[in-house]
Amino acid sequence: MMMMMLKHMMMRTQTHHQSQDHHPAVEPERHGSGVCPHQHAPRVRCRQRDVHEEPEPRLTTVVRVHKAWQTAVEPSERILQVAAMFGLGVDEQRTMRVVPDSDIPLSGGSLVFVTGPSGSGKSTFLRCLEEQLGPSNILKFNPTPHPSPKPTDSNPWGIPATVSTGGGHLSPSIPLIEQIGDSLPDAVRTLAVVGLADAFVMLRTPSQLSDGQRYRASLAALIQHINLYRQQQRTRDKPIIAIADEFASTLDRLTASTVARNIRRWVSKQPDVCFVCATTHDDLLEPLDPDLLVHLPLGESIDIHQRSPSPLVKPVVSITRSESDTAGSPAAPSPHSTTPPPSYRSELDAWKHNTLHFAAGTYDDYKKLAHHHYRPTRPAPVTSVFTVHEKRPTVVGRYLQRPAENILVGVLVRSLPHLACSLRTIATDGRYRGISNAKQRAALLNKELRTISRVVVDPRYRGLGIAVALVQHALANPETIYTEALAAMGTVNPFFERAGMTRYERPHSPPNARLLAVLDELDIPPWHLASNTRMAEHQNTWTDDQRAWFTNELTRWSHTTTRAHQDTTPLDANDTTSFNHLLRLARDRLLFVPVYYLHRR
Repeated sequence: MMMMMLKHMMMRTQTHHQSQDHHPAVEPERHGSGVCPHQHAPRVRCRQRDVHEEPEPRLTTVVRVHKAWQTAVEPSERILQVAAMFGLGVDEQRTMRVVPDSDIPLSGGSLVFVTGPSGSGKSTFLRCLEEQLGPSNILKFNPTPHPSPKPTDSNPWGIPATVSTGGGHLSPSIPLIEQIGDSLPDAVRTLAVVGLADAFVMLRTPSQLSDGQRYRASLAALIQHINLYRQQQRTRDKPIIAIADEFASTLDRLTASTVARNIRRWVSKQPDVCFVCATTHDDLLEPLDPDLLVHLPLGESIDIHQRSPSPLVKPVVSITRSESDTAGSPAAPSPHSTTPPPSYRSELDAWKHNTLHFAAGTYDDYKKLAHHHYRPTRPAPVTSVFTVHEKRPTVVGRYLQRPAENILVGVLVRSLPHLACSLRTIATDGRYRGISNAKQRAALLNKELRTISRVVVDPRYRGLGIAVALVQHALANPETIYTEALAAMGTVNPFFERAGMTRYERPHSPPNARLLAVLDELDIPPWHLASNTRMAEHQNTWTDDQRAWFTNELTRWSHTTTRAHQDTTPLDANDTTSFNHLLRLARDRLLFVPVYYLHRR
């Protein structure tokens, strides 16, 4: 039976090739002079007429995308403990702009490449396109919408009942050649686009194919569905948008590159189809050769680049999802050496295939990674910045034909110290406590001490010892006698200690210890202070005496530990605004207890 089908396919293919003899498959742009490689005069005249034909007009539309949401966390016990450790509240609503306001031009015959690291918002960006365009203009490629069932006698490979392509599907029990194309030549051409024009593959059913082959079969079904969709709606004012998320992610890179090149060639011949593909594998940039590149880095920014008519590609726009703090001038470059000392080369042994470069930076370098830090506030006055880079080509740089670039991996910020710090007094044996004149104390602190106020590492590079290396580099190039640091994560990630700094624990002050004892008496875990909602639940269970007692104790604590209330007026238990304000103060003072570190050169 298989031999008969193969013979039939060969006869059909031979007939198709004979019919093509009168229409040579020579791309007109490759023979602009009208000279055809074939020798028959009628073919030359035919090709010359094709050269002068007007190209089919391409449909174009511009889509405006935007996505933002309010973040809120259900305050579980563990979430409250983490919030307490960082001094954060879980009740506050925060707006996160995942996809900023962006105009995306979509044209027929063009390919849009959406790329970026995992978690950068590629799928969200595609969903925004879907929402704006509507189902009448979208064909979404989704080859595996459901988990595979367990193998059975009737389904020994355990594949889904159907392989969805957004609008069509493939039956698992019908040979592939029977499900693709209106005719055998059409089926062979379509399957050739995805690299499945192999006789033994075409004669198999989807259930007999590998995962990668099923993926490509579904991609072929998408192409077929586009053709059917085009036939049903002959009059259109917008291009058909085909969306493929996780494009070629399951394929080996050589096969993925081949499929990408074939898809690029196919799209360029479809004046009414815009193909949007998204994947984290930026090695497909060159094979896809996109007309529009949408790069989503981690954080709150988006880069959009469109091919220029000239050989030089110029960027269209670069948009920031959230405006960062632009105040302040960049710090002056440090005169110290930018080569890391050999003493901490061992920290980077896990990074075997790349080279790190340490250098003096500016505050602008910090702002590039600031959104990865848990504290949104601006650090104290900056005195110096250190950076670490990896030199490699980027996806945008390759698209713009730029050489390898220095990729910012991490940044360390040094600032002037705060005037008051109880643990500093303990760590320095009271060196600055005896100076009563505030100006003299500040002058001596600025002369002898610097604070490491920020250490930020790109999430893609974390776990490789970059933070330790940055701190060691800063300690090897000190500005002053002392270098200090406060770390909220010191109890769970003591990288300052591994870099060579000495750790000091902060004991609770008597007022703080008293308020903690009150919370314990009322059976309130301290980390519940991180949630006003959870504290309100506790208050609903209190008696009038318990509510009055806690209110008086909270007022007493605020008078002895903060400057929020200069008078001794008791707090009104019914004043919810003032009560919640003091709860936030208590949260910051009792729960946000960073670990103190000091190093002397």
